Amino acid sequence: LVHLIGSQYDAPEEGWLSEMLAEAAMAIGGYATDLAAARAWVRRTATTPVCVKTYADYGAVYLLGSYLHEQFGAELLRALLQDPAHGLASMEAQLETLGLTFREVFADFMVANLLDQPGLEDGRYGYESLDASALGYEMTAAIDGAAHQTGALGWGARYLRFTPAGAGTLTVGLASASFAKLGVRSVGFDPAHPETAVVAPHDLTSADTTFTVTVAAG
Repeated sequence: LVHLIGSQYDAPEEGWLSEMLAEAAMAIGGYATDLAAARAWVRRTATTPVCVKTYADYGAVYLLGSYLHEQFGAELLRALLQDPAHGLASMEAQLETLGLTFREVFADFMVANLLDQPGLEDGRYGYESLDASALGYEMTAAIDGAAHQTGALGWGARYLRFTPAGAGTLTVGLASASFAKLGVRSVGFDPAHPETAVVAPHDLTSADTTFTVTVAAG
């Protein structure tokens, strides 16, 4: 039904956004058909991107639609449905009316998929309506002073878990040719108590930069 309605405003819409709106409607209606797919997707976010013109991972777009509905309400979903622009152009235009960019929202969305702690800050780092978390499935990162290479597909995310030996600071250096396209967040937490996590955004603009994370005792 959502596809039929959407075709009156914006045909043909890109696959990921069209399916996201349909999945959001399904979730709002109380149907969690793709929740299992969503829980599987949060464990492979680096290799299965969200925003693909001709393809949609149902678990990914189920979560994105649910997230946008919880954070911004049905008004945003309605605006996206009725926007004659396609895909990312539509998403950026509608978020701009809220003073946001999709890059910012997407980075917070990925933290929500890692932690699923809606009690943190203003609720942006989790879900009230479902349970999905990637904790325990991050890539283990080495703390040895050497350079290591890893990556993620566009509109995906790579979770790296650093486990320092004690309290202090951890300095992370990143090198990339596409910093303008990256959203970087550090998340400090006790694995036994993710509800106490501290999330920090890092605005990285140069081709080779570092940021420092405070490591709490314990």
